Amino acid sequence: MTKPQKGSFSYLIGLKHVEEWQALGIVAFTYFLLHTRWSTFTLNEHWLVYWTWFWLNGTFCWFCATIVHNSIHVPPFVHAFGNKIWQYALAISYGYPVATLTAAHNQSHHRFTQGPRDVHRTDKMRFSYNGFNLLFYVPFLLRSDVWQGMKWMQLAKKNKMAIYWQCQREAVLLIAFNIAFALADWRKYLHVVFLPQLLAKWGFLSINILQHDGCPTPEVDKWNFSRNFIDPKLNFFTCNNGYHTAHHLNAGMHWSELKKYHEKKVKPFIHPNLDCDSILKFLVYYFLIPEFMYEHAGRRNHKGEPYVLPPYVEDQEWVITGFTKQTYSDGTSL
Repeated sequence: MTKPQKGSFSYLIGLKHVEEWQALGIVAFTYFLLHTRWSTFTLNEHWLVYWTWFWLNGTFCWFCATIVHNSIHVPPFVHAFGNKIWQYALAISYGYPVATLTAAHNQSHHRFTQGPRDVHRTDKMRFSYNGFNLLFYVPFLLRSDVWQGMKWMQLAKKNKMAIYWQCQREAVLLIAFNIAFALADWRKYLHVVFLPQLLAKWGFLSINILQHDGCPTPEVDKWNFSRNFIDPKLNFFTCNNGYHTAHHLNAGMHWSELKKYHEKKVKPFIHPNLDCDSILKFLVYYFLIPEFMYEHAGRRNHKGEPYVLPPYVEDQEWVITGFTKQTYSDGTSL
């Protein structure tokens, strides 16, 4: 983690850490890809060209979504104005208001990880074939996520918090952006913008089931409540989002410090099974291959053993546990 030197360009534009250029570059490259695809897309192109572009754009929009996660915990700019502009850019890059994540993620998931008040908890998924749990995870969590998030935002408005109005501005900007591109060419908009960004949003929410499913709550086990995906290439493009245990233990820590913290403070204490070299390999064995085809495939706990689901409980409202104005884990506000 490197602080900008006085007089440097990073300092003049208000960056907190020089490493944020990595995140800015990934987002800028995503805009470049979307622009290039918009300029070159045709309805009669070869299927290989179409799907290559689709997965490339969808993947980079997903990278932007992971950068959204870092930014709502540790905003990259010193001044609120810079963080507002950055959130507008991020919202357009993956297609959803950034400020909404503060409610469901910071206030629910981080405070009540895998408990009844965590709207993203994974044990509500109970299909015998684990691939269906991944496929339908987003629809299962969305109703509670959106409803309770809206309730928190109304309380934020009542408490005169700037984040409420930031959320409204981001929503209006996104609506205008989508309408403009749909009116320009609705077929191109569908294939170039809407579907790749839908994939990114779906993947961003679904990553929670990869990270936490089958793991105990932090109250039960301080160390083994999350998986980590330690592939260097993945962590370059997601800005170290793979080091999830370290992030939960220090949600206000800058992402550039997470790998070092993981190696020194986390890895010695967690079960070796929770450090995963490949997210794609994990997806294949954990979700795609049925258990009857391979004995080590399917839904597993943190030790790699078949996961025994706890008794089902309904979602509990997390907002009523006490409204808090905390929005960003490092204490920065809009």
